[in-house]
Amino acid sequence: MVLPTATSDEVRSAYRRIALQHHPDQSKDPRSPAIFLAATAAYEVLGDVERRAAYDATLAAQEQREAKREARRVAEPPPTRTTSVPRPSATPSTAAEVARLSVLFSQGRHAQAETLARKILDVDSRQPVPYAILGDLARSRGQTDEAARLYAYAAQFDPRNPVYQRRYEEILSGSRIVYGKLRYRIEEETGQPVAAYVSGGVVTALAGYVVIGRETPLLPMLDVVSTWTFGLVVTLFLAGVAMGVGLGVSKLLDRFSGFAVTTSGRIGPVLALAGVSIFCYWAAALLYVVLGFSQRAFSFSVSRFMFGVGMVTSLFALAATFSPTISTAQVFLWGGNIVYVGCLLGWLVADAFRA
Repeated sequence: MVLPTATSDEVRSAYRRIALQHHPDQSKDPRSPAIFLAATAAYEVLGDVERRAAYDATLAAQEQREAKREARRVAEPPPTRTTSVPRPSATPSTAAEVARLSVLFSQGRHAQAETLARKILDVDSRQPVPYAILGDLARSRGQTDEAARLYAYAAQFDPRNPVYQRRYEEILSGSRIVYGKLRYRIEEETGQPVAAYVSGGVVTALAGYVVIGRETPLLPMLDVVSTWTFGLVVTLFLAGVAMGVGLGVSKLLDRFSGFAVTTSGRIGPVLALAGVSIFCYWAAALLYVVLGFSQRAFSFSVSRFMFGVGMVTSLFALAATFSPTISTAQVFLWGGNIVYVGCLLGWLVADAFRA
């Protein structure tokens, strides 16, 4: 614990002492992970001059409110109730801008959302939502250190919101702390690349079924998939699962929870695109590319996910050219719909192993 009057050097020194004593890689105390996370989150704010000033202002305002509440209690005792840390207040204009920011981000208009978030913070640096949204954007671009820092700011300025702290902890749990002379840096840990190679082998083996399978078509009356068989549907789905698991375990994909739902509670891009891919994966891929270029909405994880689904679909279509019964065009055009769903499930399975 440091005093409110502690200097930057004293804050840094206190954090280093806690980190050396309670870093999960060095301490066996079951309380150490929670202590280390709390200390790191606090240092994200207290170690920055501007953020510390804003945080001190928040605490001062809180103390004034508590003093007024106590004065009213002495004059006329109110009913007993549990108090909590108040959320930073916002002017009506700022609140309206924050609401508009959430809408822009949920619509995938990332370029505009990023500009508006920084504009809001220039006016009021204590608003947690802009920090959280900027954290989501940084995370999607693979900027682990920046994302952790932004989530920490959001958690400090709105401690009642568990999502911000959970996102911060997710990043730390899959990262390592690299200490420099002036500050530390959070870097993502490398995964197990062998998992990607194994999943590739499984996908190739499953695609072999398309060459040797001789089943009766499942829905011959449906022109778009008239040559599809039950075995083809199953192998497409399993190949998607294998690809999702391989990408997730090798950490070529971030945690699924970070992309399924944003910090503002909206559906993430990977689930939004799933609604389109149910009808046509290639339409979903085209939509993703268009939004990526127009709104700077590309994400490392989603891009790898979409590329993986496309590769599996193309491999099965190539295998179909050697089949006397299954149409190459039908597999190429519609196979990605099933692979996409399987890959989502595989991503979830990989997340369970990483938890």
